[in-house]
Amino acid sequence: MNRSFISVVITNQPLAVSGYFTLTVSVDSNMPIPMPGQFCMIKIPYSLDPILGRPLCVFDFEQGLMTFLVRIMGRGTALLSKLTAGDKVSILGPLGNGFPIVKNSQLPIIVVGGMGIASLYMFIKKYGASALFYGAKTASELIFLDDIKKNCDNLFISTDDGSAGVKGGILDSLERYIAANNSNRLIYCCGPHGMYKAMAERFDRTGLDITVSLEERMACGIGGCLGCVTKTNSNTYSRVCKEGPVFKLNSISFG
Repeated sequence: MNRSFISVVITNQPLAVSGYFTLTVSVDSNMPIPMPGQFCMIKIPYSLDPILGRPLCVFDFEQGLMTFLVRIMGRGTALLSKLTAGDKVSILGPLGNGFPIVKNSQLPIIVVGGMGIASLYMFIKKYGASALFYGAKTASELIFLDDIKKNCDNLFISTDDGSAGVKGGILDSLERYIAANNSNRLIYCCGPHGMYKAMAERFDRTGLDITVSLEERMACGIGGCLGCVTKTNSNTYSRVCKEGPVFKLNSISFG
């Protein structure tokens, strides 16, 4: 069940790293509880500039409040960054398929690259992780790291420039961990497309069960416009907004 509704901005909080902010809005009791990894289409109501909403992952949800972690990427997100408490927004959601909820004994390894934390923060906060691998370009982009530390003791950090954790890509640390701890084969991941392609190449024959959240440009968010399709390994196309954004890694074609 999806709902389209007008919501009220509660807070709009810029983060320490430039170009990032959290937007918290009110929701009524009839809204379905979003799963980690689901998203909403959000825009300024009664405005045709821009005419389309922006797809934003649900970062957090509790007590009648829904929060989005946003990076300013263009006109739409720039306008959202200027909203203040009491302003109204138009929301359609929750949309898409989220990450499956698993039992405590089956907690996944979680791999996050950069803004991928927006998709998996709610899962980490509510359920934790057997191990968490968090990578970014530099230390300042390890967003909400202190909060994450409260929910996961087994944390591995890497940055491209070496300003925090291990210098280099997060997949090197993941590969070493899997070699030493091969009992857990379940991985949830959200990051850039290049990271998924590298994972598919590295772990193709390892038997790992890897679930990822894809990001594509979206227009409608409900599968009608076919603007966000991705090619699958069965030589068909899936709509990221409808069949996804969460997919099994081995179902996606990177050719």
